[in-house]
Amino acid sequence: MRYLIGFVCIIGIGICLAFLPKAELIENDGPILSDEWYQGKAEISTFELKQNRYNALHNGELVMIFVTEDFLKDKQVKNDSYTSKNSVPVIKNNRIRKFNTGLYDYSIYTSVFTDVSHPENVNTLKVTMSSQDWCGQSFSQLNNVGKQNKISGFSYFESEGDREIKVKDVFLIDEVFNMVRLGDKYLPQQRFQAMPSLVFTRLKHKPDAIVEAYGTLSQNDDGTKTYTINIDKLLYTLEIQFNDNIKRDIINIKESYPSAFDNKVRTTEASRKQVQWLDYWNKNSIQDSSLRAELNLN
Repeated sequence: MRYLIGFVCIIGIGICLAFLPKAELIENDGPILSDEWYQGKAEISTFELKQNRYNALHNGELVMIFVTEDFLKDKQVKNDSYTSKNSVPVIKNNRIRKFNTGLYDYSIYTSVFTDVSHPENVNTLKVTMSSQDWCGQSFSQLNNVGKQNKISGFSYFESEGDREIKVKDVFLIDEVFNMVRLGDKYLPQQRFQAMPSLVFTRLKHKPDAIVEAYGTLSQNDDGTKTYTINIDKLLYTLEIQFNDNIKRDIINIKESYPSAFDNKVRTTEASRKQVQWLDYWNKNSIQDSSLRAELNLN
């Protein structure tokens, strides 16, 4: 994980920024991933979605896929040929959200690749995000390069056009779902530095930046746990409820922040409908379409 201690003063304008202390990590016994993750199947969860966009909450659907695969650390792509020694195991999380805004629709796709080869040094190597609506398309990609993350962005908006920046390697809000699956000790608590998700910066039309966050982990009466991240500067809160068992599967997600249009805080919520373990890449025949009903897919 990546947390730095330091202090920076910007001379001339008299602004001082204290880098936050190392996030407190809870110790957690047990394997980083259970054997179930290496049986040639993926976990597919479907969620009923209410998405904060414009001046309302819009109905939609979220599909969340978790799967392990081999990943080339140098090229930062899936290992297809198995001729390179630079391969590491990753947990991949794909999140596909679709919702309508009045007449037209949105489709937003996020992929997160987290290296799980060394339990003491878990690190997300790559994040991609693409957003499509009737106005146009936007795409962002984050690549981990040592102690920095390189972010490339492309958009149909003039103010958000082609860009490339480098930021310090800190905890990514995009990687939190993978960290939930890995164990409590990978969920930073108290104060820590974080970078908001690529979807958040896209929908809020904000630049990518490092912010102060605060994390808490709580045990619920029903045996589940909830991990919460608050970012006061952005009036942002993320709550993830998950089962407190070896699978640590995600049940409910709430994400609150002010709309980019009327600045009113609204809460996006994703409530799980179904979950299955499937080798979905082999389910591409007409007959396999019946599986969509089993997953309660629209």
